[in-house]
Amino acid sequence: MQVIADPFIVALLIPSMRLGQTLTVDAPASPKLLRALPKIMTFYHNWDPTYKMVKVETSPGSRETHSPLSKVDALFFTGGIDSFYSLTKLTEQNSEHDFTHLIFVHGFDIKLNDSLLFEKTHAALKEIASRYEKKLVIVKTNLRSVTDEYVSWANCCGGGMASAALSFNGFFRQIYISSDLGPNERNLPLAIHPDLDPLWSTETTNFVHYLDGVGRVQKARALADNQIAQKHLRVCWENRNGAYNCGRCSKCVRTMLALHLAGALSKFNFPTALTPELVSALNYDPDPSVILHTQQIIHELQQRGENQLAKALSKATKKPLTG
Repeated sequence: MQVIADPFIVALLIPSMRLGQTLTVDAPASPKLLRALPKIMTFYHNWDPTYKMVKVETSPGSRETHSPLSKVDALFFTGGIDSFYSLTKLTEQNSEHDFTHLIFVHGFDIKLNDSLLFEKTHAALKEIASRYEKKLVIVKTNLRSVTDEYVSWANCCGGGMASAALSFNGFFRQIYISSDLGPNERNLPLAIHPDLDPLWSTETTNFVHYLDGVGRVQKARALADNQIAQKHLRVCWENRNGAYNCGRCSKCVRTMLALHLAGALSKFNFPTALTPELVSALNYDPDPSVILHTQQIIHELQQRGENQLAKALSKATKKPLTG
C-alpha cells in the first residue's frame, strides 16, 4: 500500500507554521491540496502573524488513490450539540446525500489512555449509529502528543480532523464538519471555519463546513425532544474524574444553559443542578466564539428575566451586563 503525504501535511502544517520551519514529507501529495496550502497559511498568518509562511516539501510522482465502489459520505461525530444537530439535519436530507458513516476520533478529546471513558463513549456511539442506521468508524491517533507541544488543539483541530479522514485515502467522497459558528460569526478566526475547512480537500475527498449561522440555543431547541440525544449527549472536554459529562466545566455549563433556555435541561443527563453559584464559579474559556455564544445566552436570560443566572454568567466571563 502506497504511503501518501496528505494526512501528514494537514496534521503538521500548523505546528510547522508556529515553529517557522519547513515541513518535509517523503511521499507524494495531492496536487489540489498542495495548491491550497498558500491559502491555508495565509488564513492562519492573517489570524496571527506568529504563524509563519513555510515551505512544504514532498516526493515527486503520482499518488495512487482508492476509488470506492460507491459514493460514501461521512460526518465527524463527537456526540455534542453541533454534531448531533448536523446528524439530524443530514438524516432529514438523506435523499440528497449518500451519508452512511459516522467518524469518531479517539485521541482528540478523550485521551488514548482513558479506556474507561472511551468504552462508555463507544457504547453510546454504537447505539446512536444504530438508531440512525449509520456505520460507526473509530479512528485512534496519538497526533496530539505531537501537536500539543507546539500549538493549542483549538488552533489546529481542523487540520487534525482532516488528517484522520485523509488517512482513508479516498474511501470517503465527502466529509461533513459540524459548524460551531452562530449568526454573524463568520469573521471569527477559528480552526474550524467555512473559509478554511474546504481547503483541506483532495481530488478524492471533499470537506464541507456544515450548517454555520445557527445559534447554540436554536440547536438545543431542535434537539430538545430527541430521545437518543437526551440519553447520550456528550459535550465535556475536561472529562474530570473520567466523567461522561462533568457538569462543572465551561463546556458543560454553557450547554446546560442552552438546554435550560430550550426548556429541556431536565431531560438530559448532567450530574449537577444549574444554579447561579455553579455558573459564577466557572473558569471561563477566552475563545472568541465562546464569548460570543455566552453573550447570546446572557441576552436571552435577560430577556426572560432570569437575572441571577445572567449576572452569574457575566461574572464568570468578566463581561459587563448590557441593557
